[in-house]
Amino acid sequence: MTEYLRKRPFLCVEFSYIPSKKAKTNTKDWMLAEGTVTTLNKVTIVDRVKTKQEIKSSVIIDVVYTKIIKNNTNVPDDVVMEKYMSEYSESILKAIDKWSKDKVNEAINTN
Repeated sequence: MTEYLRKRPFLCVEFSYIPSKKAKTNTKDWMLAEGTVTTLNKVTIVDRVKTKQEIKSSVIIDVVYTKIIKNNTNVPDDVVMEKYMSEYSESILKAIDKWSKDKVNEAINTN
């Protein structure tokens, strides 16, 4: 685990794929037909990216520095950043607010 994925908020997105209701999974190459797979995404905001999360996540965004750490999608980084930063803006703002308060309290308690 790298040190730089700690002590600030990160947005992690894990994708999972399941057959859609109209998929005929008993036929060969059923996944190649359009509309046969449903994509689910699990979005979490964490203050430390663990090794397992780093491996399983398709997208990791450092929300403090607004930087893409990992992007395993076929979508350009700027589009991914815009999508998730706007879609989860309220949760991101709460996480940054909590992080900044913790930083202030940490600074006060060390002096």
